[in-house]
Amino acid sequence: MTDTVRLLYFEDDALDAELVLRMLKREGLTVNPTLVTYPNDFEKALDTQPFDLILCDNNLPGYDGASALRLAKQKKPEIPFIFVSGTLGEENAIEALKRGATDYVLKDRLGRLALAVRRALRETEELRQRKAVEAALKEKEEELRQVQKLEAIGQLAGGIAHDFNNLLTIINGHSYMAMTKLNPGEKLRSKLELIYKTGNRAAALTKQLLAFSRKQVLQPRVLSINQTIEEIAKLIQRLIGEDIELKLALHPQAGNVSADPTQLDQVFMNLSVNARDAMPRGGSLTFESCAHSVQAGEESDLPPGNYVRVTVRDTGHGIEPAVLLRIWEPFFTTKPVGKGTGLGLSTVFGIVKQSGGHIACTSEVGKGTAFHIFLPRVEDPTNQDAKESGLAAVAVRQETILLAEDEDGIRDLIAETLRVSGYKVLEAPNGRKAMELADAHPEAIHLLVTDLIMPEMGGKDLVAALRKKHSGLRVLYMTGYNLMNVSMEQDEGGACGFIEKPFSPSSLTRAIRQILDA
Repeated sequence: MTDTVRLLYFEDDALDAELVLRMLKREGLTVNPTLVTYPNDFEKALDTQPFDLILCDNNLPGYDGASALRLAKQKKPEIPFIFVSGTLGEENAIEALKRGATDYVLKDRLGRLALAVRRALRETEELRQRKAVEAALKEKEEELRQVQKLEAIGQLAGGIAHDFNNLLTIINGHSYMAMTKLNPGEKLRSKLELIYKTGNRAAALTKQLLAFSRKQVLQPRVLSINQTIEEIAKLIQRLIGEDIELKLALHPQAGNVSADPTQLDQVFMNLSVNARDAMPRGGSLTFESCAHSVQAGEESDLPPGNYVRVTVRDTGHGIEPAVLLRIWEPFFTTKPVGKGTGLGLSTVFGIVKQSGGHIACTSEVGKGTAFHIFLPRVEDPTNQDAKESGLAAVAVRQETILLAEDEDGIRDLIAETLRVSGYKVLEAPNGRKAMELADAHPEAIHLLVTDLIMPEMGGKDLVAALRKKHSGLRVLYMTGYNLMNVSMEQDEGGACGFIEKPFSPSSLTRAIRQILDA
């Protein structure tokens, strides 16, 4: 209940009004009264002023309490309404309560007026708080439904992308191999080049779906967030054009994050493209960075810990609330047909989530939009300047490769590629058959090339089983998406690497040489 009660009092008898107000004051209630005598003044007060309570006589000049109650419930249904009357009979009082009156007090029994007022205000406040809690719960339920929806879409997108990557591996691989057997300028080669380039464009789309579903392969490094933003700022400025001002507000102590630099650049580029499209007449795009801490017990979408927060803010046309609920969905776009795939923000969402972070969006129509990215802060020194070692051009030495792949088309393509490159190949359609081939092969097996996901026995289980007899076996995993965090580092038994589908024959042979020469 508020300290001062804002009271609207509809009463034509000034002496009765004074008596009522004095009674409330004597009972310890502080009121700020607005006294009205005529219906027009009552209606005007309802339209123009905020009130906590309405007191009303039943008999009024040219008016009655029932009409006043009806008007009050129409305009301010949340405000408690108490009749204070000397003529309100029992039958009328019951009818008034049915129609929405909070209480009634007879003028010859004003001793209970303060009690009735306090109870009405208390119940109104409890109702307000309950509605606020219900609204908050409804909002959380909607957020949960949206998260569950995005998770379901992500699983579907990841499965579709995985299947498409298998198909694209065959299409791109065979078109590439056929292309290399033809001379430049031949008509058939140009058609194969078109197939190959189109396949690569399709592969780029599946990578975006994998980013959204958080099943792409990431190669994280410790990065200075400020240095990363500063390095990509020049490219972003060219991307957004001269009519949009790019501003950097980077806190010197923002800190470092562990992320895939290529994917992080993609996050900033995608957000910049969206900002540019939201400012067709120019504006400003601001990148802000700072350290952010979440304490235990603090209400937050983030677990307790230290984070780096990056805010990408534009002064564009903003996002409608109904649209804001769907911005992370893949293929959802408000742009005209042909102007966008609807994968930009879903890719951003997936990359941030897979990097262990969180992203939120705030927007006001006509004023702009801000995306807030939170990534776990790491204290390790950055390795931004680390140089990747080049691949040594080592000749094939007739090594034996055990190939395990359940997709016939992919297995045939890989086997052909490896034999053309000079390797000896043992082909297996699944993990169990690969074990049989390994047991029956009298000579050394130099490398296992295996799909991660196969029926009966997956790649990880196959490796574990083979290394019981072939310690130090080198492994190249093939994956349409990464479910097991396979890295390029040494695993428990020997050199290990991965290659993402779809891949070209040349990228496959390079990856194999890297593992064999490690």
